[in-house]
Amino acid sequence: MGVFERIENQQFSVFKIIFGLEPQDQDIYRMILKQYQSFVFSPPIDHAVKVHKMNPKKKQRTIHREVSSVYMSTQSQRALSLQYEQMKVLQKHQKSQTKMKTKEKLYQLKQ
Repeated sequence: MGVFERIENQQFSVFKIIFGLEPQDQDIYRMILKQYQSFVFSPPIDHAVKVHKMNPKKKQRTIHREVSSVYMSTQSQRALSLQYEQMKVLQKHQKSQTKMKTKEKLYQLKQ
């Protein structure tokens, strides 16, 4: 699984993709080059940037901990859940529309 995070104009958005079994670096790079324009990022969320000085050793430990962790950031999770909810509402609307059309079609056939 891959998570692409994008920050544009102080707006944070995320795209999640599920890869096959153990993709190689070159496969991921090739996919990014060819398909990045077709990625559907989540709706943007305001991104608050906190800047504070940190001890270099503590900074290095923090970076190592973040790089080794598999979990998504909380902003990523929030953005993905927002995108999921929007897709759920959209699919529900489309399903109800098709259901109405089939009912009308059956009604017309009975006439």
